[in-house]
Amino acid sequence: MAGKNDILLLTSSYGGGHRQAALALGEALTICAPHLNYTMVDFIKEWSPALNRLAEASYCQAVVHAPFLWREFYAATARSASNGGLQRAFNRLFIPRARRLLATYRPRVVVSFYPVPATVMAQLKADGETGAALVTVITDQAVHSQWLHPGTDLYLVGSNQVRDGLIARGIPPERVVATGIPVSPAFARRGTAVEARRALNLDQHLPVVIVTSGAQGMFRGASSLCRGLVRSPVNMQVVVIAGHNERLRARVARVVTGGPNPALVLGFVSNMAEWMAAADLLVGKAGGLTTTEALARNLPMVIINPIPGQEEANTNFLTAAGAAVRARDTEEAVGQVEALLADHERLHSMRRAARRIARPRAAFDASARVLAFLDNSCHGFTPLVPAPRAGATAGLGWGEAR
Repeated sequence: MAGKNDILLLTSSYGGGHRQAALALGEALTICAPHLNYTMVDFIKEWSPALNRLAEASYCQAVVHAPFLWREFYAATARSASNGGLQRAFNRLFIPRARRLLATYRPRVVVSFYPVPATVMAQLKADGETGAALVTVITDQAVHSQWLHPGTDLYLVGSNQVRDGLIARGIPPERVVATGIPVSPAFARRGTAVEARRALNLDQHLPVVIVTSGAQGMFRGASSLCRGLVRSPVNMQVVVIAGHNERLRARVARVVTGGPNPALVLGFVSNMAEWMAAADLLVGKAGGLTTTEALARNLPMVIINPIPGQEEANTNFLTAAGAAVRARDTEEAVGQVEALLADHERLHSMRRAARRIARPRAAFDASARVLAFLDNSCHGFTPLVPAPRAGATAGLGWGEAR
């Protein structure tokens, strides 16, 4: 909404997770401070829709078909200072658009969920062109220099590990808060697997394995993975969530027919919290938002061949905590699913590990930090989404009240 806004959320469509985190924070802000105005803008798409489509397609092609090129790009940009000469020259491309956004919305706080708007806005503030408070939400369990700029007022990060990494890069400790990566407030609401399965028409007595491909369906090997799961001698029901990739959804739907294990193939879903509440295990890629959502539901994960860079960092974080295992390929992933479903104690141990590092209320904790810049507090959270009971867990095993 043009005109004076209290908060401007700047995001990006690349990968889908940045936008989902912004939507989650927006939900929490609406609950906590419904009297405030906020607007969400896809920063690069607003700058140039055509170039945004090209860049998004290039990103998808690189991570799926040439991950080694993405690894080199990620490493090279990690070595480049975000306020150095090269980055300042790149940022100048976006400065005019950033100025127009500030003039159009006149925000008191700008929250960025993607490195480009984060550093562009910080450069404008460092140059004295805006007095808005600048908050950056880092959407992976990774420390990368392209998120960082001395003009940023506050960083909201996913874990103490990332917080320590930013402090080691010279960010003052008081400017970094480990709120967790924002996920929809729906993930903070208690529920049982029995209730979720009843609502979703799933079998109460078969373990539920969810296969995710991310919002944009960037999962090479999804068909062979799903074929292996539905033909496995281990009893399970498979739910495939293919995101916005209709070709992937149709391809997977063809290969899962006729197997002994039932399968349900879906596109993008808006009720992921409910599907994860029903599940016993998640299999797929290590996107920052998907894995954070799984943690919020205390859902063990099998991560397949993570994308170099941010997904590798996410995977290392999850496996070190004991909440996930890593598979080199789809064949190994099928074997790990079978082994975990046969080993209830190990699966329970992974659930407990996920619960220890989960931050299901991250959207509310992040909104409280944002609202502090506006002299507002976050009201209404506790009665809407009560905190879990001490020692409570999202799941114990299929067919049990969880």
